[in-house]
Amino acid sequence: MRGGPREPDAGKAGLSIASEHFGQGAEAPRGEDHVYFFVGDKGACGMPRGPIYITHWGMTNSWRCMGRQEDSDCERQHEDAISCRTTDTNRSNVLDLSTSERGEPNPCADCRSIIAPPFGTTAPDREILLAIRERADANERHGSWPYELTFAGGVGGPSNTNYVAAADTPPCRQSGFVDAGCYSQGVRQEVFRLWANRSRFRIRPNRDDDITTFGDGRFCLAPSGDGFGLRLYKAILIAGCVPLIIQPQVRQAFDDLLPYEDFSLRLSFDDLPVLEEKLAAISPARHARMRQAMLKHQRAFTYPQSEYPGDAYAYLVESLRQRAGLPLKMESGDVRGGYRVVSSTVH
Repeated sequence: MRGGPREPDAGKAGLSIASEHFGQGAEAPRGEDHVYFFVGDKGACGMPRGPIYITHWGMTNSWRCMGRQEDSDCERQHEDAISCRTTDTNRSNVLDLSTSERGEPNPCADCRSIIAPPFGTTAPDREILLAIRERADANERHGSWPYELTFAGGVGGPSNTNYVAAADTPPCRQSGFVDAGCYSQGVRQEVFRLWANRSRFRIRPNRDDDITTFGDGRFCLAPSGDGFGLRLYKAILIAGCVPLIIQPQVRQAFDDLLPYEDFSLRLSFDDLPVLEEKLAAISPARHARMRQAMLKHQRAFTYPQSEYPGDAYAYLVESLRQRAGLPLKMESGDVRGGYRVVSSTVH
């Protein structure tokens, strides 16, 4: 189902039809036993709360909080969403159907939402992918990476055009940008403003070759875009650079099942001025373990029918079982969703 701030009609129409059946059971008066899958960039932004939403976009506040997540109302909404807090004390796992008691738009995702990876990851073909990984392996063995951080992609300002880092004011706070969501939550713009011209940082506001971006960087930036981004999934599949996730108040795919701290580094927007120190604090030994963990868990991010077959569907079923209060079928160790994880989905 498509939906979100720019294309809400289809999503809301479908929910309007389905809502005729809401309330017919005492256990699900707000459609809690309904499940919808949103595939658009904006996920379930603007949708009424109650049903379980499967979405690629896990922002736990409303679209207007893109780039202003530190505002008090956005912080409060985030806290409500991740705990599924509600004013209805008799139903602790349900948020209001339309807006919060303060009249704010509902969050794009909450604690009942299931964040799933997209089907396509824009990963290169197998030969190039393995060449990138071999390049990263060589950098790891020699203990010398050409770059501490790499990124290549659009750097949008308030109008989602390439942003020239000249002003001291972060672009999401500049005049003319008030009530709309700011591209990439302001992260790409701020990284470009602070680090684009620094040594050992390769930050490009356009495309770059994948071997350099994913094979020569010790870390590679995995920000959001105009909604969910693909760089996290691409980095995990390649297993070269370790993904640096800076997506404030955004849940990641299967974060209810996967140990993200094992195979990625997550920092906040406030860490950007001291980014060099934060990255340097990751020892070579820990970095090597994180790269190995990407190989261990990468099958969770691809589907059986994709170019690089994986177990994402099984993880999705496990997340649904969790929401239904059923015991998980996952076994301990390296087993996910009944599938034995091999060393890599690409070998």
